[in-house]
Amino acid sequence: MKKTLAFKPAGQFEVTLGSASEAFRLRCQAQHLSPATIHWYKQILKLFGRFLEEYGVTLVRDVTPTLLREVSGTIH
Repeated sequence: MKKTLAFKPAGQFEVTLGSASEAFRLRCQAQHLSPATIHWYKQILKLFGRFLEEYGVTLVRDVTPTLLREVSGTIH
C-alpha cells in the first residue's frame, strides 16, 4: 500500500515570527550552544522581529526575498 502525504491547505497553520523565534531558540538549546550564543541569537531575532512588524509582517510566510529587498532599499 502506497503512503500519501497529507498537506494542510494554506491558512490553516500560520507560524508567527514569535513562535518561529522560540522554536529556533529551543533548537539551539538542544544543540547545546552556549548560553551567550543563544542570548545573542535571541537579541538579533528580537530586533529583526520588531523591524518586520514595523512593515506589518507578523507571519513567517510573509518574509520573502522581495520584501527584504524592498525594505533594504529604504535603510540608509
